[in-house]
Amino acid sequence: MEWYFAPKSALSLGLFYMDMTSVVAQRNVSGTYFNSKRNADAVYQLTEYFNTKAKNKGAELSYQQPVLGNFGVLANYTYADGKLDDGGEMLNASKDTYNLTGFYEDNSFSARLAYNYRSTYKVGVDRGASQHVEGSGGLAGSLNYKINEHVSLTFDALNLTNTTVKMFAENKDQPRAFYSNGRTFYLGLRGKM
Repeated sequence: MEWYFAPKSALSLGLFYMDMTSVVAQRNVSGTYFNSKRNADAVYQLTEYFNTKAKNKGAELSYQQPVLGNFGVLANYTYADGKLDDGGEMLNASKDTYNLTGFYEDNSFSARLAYNYRSTYKVGVDRGASQHVEGSGGLAGSLNYKINEHVSLTFDALNLTNTTVKMFAENKDQPRAFYSNGRTFYLGLRGKM
């Protein structure tokens, strides 16, 4: 459903249901293999990829509106309840995601500042335990200046909050890894014929 309640403004709601016949999942299995150091067979815990069925259902809500002259806001939220047929977690599936963006646009200049968030999600199986990434958000920005009809100057800044990615096993009391990827900046010149 979409409602265009003012010029350049919209409010929308979408419901979705996906019945997937083949998605990739992971599980732990035991395997017996020869151990040359012991000169005997040994049992190992292995992580195995396999195809299975899954269902994903949820809702999406979106809002966009200019607020003061050339300034405006965009916001969206998605709730997704994805599960494998056996009730297990789907890989890389967050239940909650949202984005909030403030922007300015005129004929030659545009600027955006956007915050995005996604809740905890499973990334795989490691050493016999499910591995998750803790929910987190980040801030990004962009500036674009149109020099003329053919040339534009662009500047993008990613991960301005310098968010640390935190991974854990079955629960947050079992940390596995922390990654701080730093801020990233791009300066570009864009041309068109």
